[in-house]
Amino acid sequence: MNVGTIGRHRFVLTVMVVAFALRLVWVFSLNRHELYFPDSRQWSGIALNFLSGDGLIVDEGMKALRPPVYSLFLSLVYFLFGKENLLAVRIVQALISSCTCLVVYLLAKRLFTVTAARISMAACAAYPFFIYYSGTVLTETLYIFVLSLIMLALAGNRFIWAGVLFGFGILCRTELIVFFFLALAGTFVVLRKREALRKAIVMAAITGAILLPWTLRNYLVLHAFVPLTTMSGYTFYEGNNPHNATGGPGGALPFPDTRGMGEVEKDRFLRHEAIRAIRNDPRRMPGLIWSKFKRLWNVKLNTDNPAYASRLTVLASMLSFTPLLVLFVIGLVLSWKRRRELIYLYLLILHTTAINLAFVSSLRYRLPLEPFMIIVASYAVAVVADRAGARKSKIILT
Repeated sequence: MNVGTIGRHRFVLTVMVVAFALRLVWVFSLNRHELYFPDSRQWSGIALNFLSGDGLIVDEGMKALRPPVYSLFLSLVYFLFGKENLLAVRIVQALISSCTCLVVYLLAKRLFTVTAARISMAACAAYPFFIYYSGTVLTETLYIFVLSLIMLALAGNRFIWAGVLFGFGILCRTELIVFFFLALAGTFVVLRKREALRKAIVMAAITGAILLPWTLRNYLVLHAFVPLTTMSGYTFYEGNNPHNATGGPGGALPFPDTRGMGEVEKDRFLRHEAIRAIRNDPRRMPGLIWSKFKRLWNVKLNTDNPAYASRLTVLASMLSFTPLLVLFVIGLVLSWKRRRELIYLYLLILHTTAINLAFVSSLRYRLPLEPFMIIVASYAVAVVADRAGARKSKIILT
């Protein structure tokens, strides 16, 4: 092992320790008995229902509202460390978030250079949003870790591992299935046609095999074909309803009368109502789509709620994401010559944007894209630094 390798190992270990320490400081500052978000209460409730033997359900009227992986993760932590032990959940998530920094390092090194990888890892370790969400009982931290592993597997043409990870990722956040199909198409850009077809079939078969048990469970429980969840109708209506849709969460009031409907019927009804609202007033859609786009890429938090938008958090949001966005755009331009290797990144950007514009848009839903934005932004910094160093050396030599 040479000196350079030892130095890289020391750097990686140091950054991971610092990342974990920063997250622990945040985690221990939180109320150990407060979940903070409505979604958190639902996820935790599903985990508790599972541990009590009632299954992965919210209640008897919502048996397939959420995918299973995050609730199973919570169930495991509760089983090992005590029911509703939020501190344990947050500490484990702090560790997972720190491990994501390592995956980002490996991905950046594969796509670009060691310098870009080091900058990426350090940036992820200190990025305020990653630290913040490690303390929330939400899917973000676990999902970002799995998504980072998926991108690393795709970048290395490890399609068997990609298939496995896609299966678990989709069962963590169902919208990932859109990126899964885009990634299948992306293999035909990266590989020769015959090889791409073979790899795509293998990846699809593995992912399908992992999703199948959950689909069968839904059929047995609901007596209907529900591949993933019954939540798409609600979120589609929430983001496009004819009354007060702004493109963000919470815009689904007044809610249609769905009394007497079953879970599957309600999901279909809300989806059809949203489609009907779009057809009845198509002129409002450009404005609504633009609102969703602005919410997705806003440098400022999309809320004025003092519980979430103190001056400090607003400032942290603007000071962290604004330079990231600018450097990301510069990095995209500088890395265009590597566009074939970056095809999966482009498809992920397309996926994230399309999902937010079609359903509900939020800064929180942009978060899974941000590790990869950091990688591209870090490449821009590395290129500028290398060029500045080369120019300085030239001046010295002359």
